[in-house]
Amino acid sequence: MTINTGLTLYDDQPDIIDIQATEYFLLDTPPRLIYSATALQIPFEKHQGSIQKYRRNHQFPVSGIPIEEGVTPPSMKPTYTDITVEPQQYGGWSQQSDRQIMLNRDDTVAGTLDKLGIHGSRTLDMVMRDILLLGLSTYQCEFGENNQTPTEISFRDIVESAGILDTNDATKVTEIIDADTGIATTPIQASYMAYMHTSIGAGLHLINGFTPTANYANTSSTLKSEIGSMAGVRFLTTSAGAFKGNNPKIYTTIIVGKDSHASIGFSHSLTNVYLKPLGSSGAIDPLNQRQSEGWKTSYTGIILSQEEMINVNSTMAN
Repeated sequence: MTINTGLTLYDDQPDIIDIQATEYFLLDTPPRLIYSATALQIPFEKHQGSIQKYRRNHQFPVSGIPIEEGVTPPSMKPTYTDITVEPQQYGGWSQQSDRQIMLNRDDTVAGTLDKLGIHGSRTLDMVMRDILLLGLSTYQCEFGENNQTPTEISFRDIVESAGILDTNDATKVTEIIDADTGIATTPIQASYMAYMHTSIGAGLHLINGFTPTANYANTSSTLKSEIGSMAGVRFLTTSAGAFKGNNPKIYTTIIVGKDSHASIGFSHSLTNVYLKPLGSSGAIDPLNQRQSEGWKTSYTGIILSQEEMINVNSTMAN
């Protein structure tokens, strides 16, 4: 078997000849998109200015002092936190020549649009990932057995991490999955969600107490990138997960509570997709030789409650 990898310019993508496979089979597999999977979705309104403000109202503190007869207690004043955001523009584009469009057997324009759609989704997912990595408290795994600092993830490390969110009164993202009549199935408790790298996600299957999704009592609510559950946390994996260093690599798993972060952007109807046909450039393309496709949108992510999220640093199991 021979595999040839090519880097193409806009006008030299070779024609597909005598290939017994579809273009979809030959496409690189994109990373799973997970960092906005459980985020609160907030639309960015058109014509409302480039900066928008969102308000998070706080709960009243508990009053444990008895009321004396005839004495009115002081009024409780509402408190809140205002969060100001300014979405940034992101986009990408590609270009084809008239020769490529007219002579290639495959539809290069449709194929390019498909890949640009994947590119847009991956770009915004990485923007959200990088925002979540900033400003959160960090837990260093210490109960694993690989003698690294931090260690690999263990059952106790997840218990400790989830316990920090419990102490901060974080809300679970998912409800309980009740027991079913299926063979070897397991009920799953209400859970937080964790975003992690596939390299360490594989190691979770070796931990006593980890339940893979195949053993869930009911899989109807299972997310596409979900691999399983442990100690009140359900895990989503992606090859684009966060890590740093090399000896050892330190991976960051982000555990989140419900509505702890938000995805802010235009709706799909306001995401601009551009198709500039041959000759649309006017005098700078006098022979109608160039066509381009692209996308552009405004987007950002925000952390709504730092206390309801935590970064968990770990290394790989031996």
